Amino acid sequence: MKRVAPIIIFAALTLAGCGSNPKEAAKDSEVVNIIMETDIGNDIDDALAMDLLYKYLDAGKI
Repeated sequence: MKRVAPIIIFAALTLAGCGSNPKEAAKDSEVVNIIMETDIGNDIDDALAMDLLYKYLDAGKI
């Protein structure tokens, strides 16, 4: 029983912190300006980052 009480308290605090805030939900729908700075080297990560940016641009997120 001594181990159950802290678990219940932790679960209650975790669930209480997961509540949604309407103001924060409205912020998610706003368009975000992005500045991409990269070294454009011989690694694939730069090309993948640019691909993600173009996909977000097509989706209207940026």
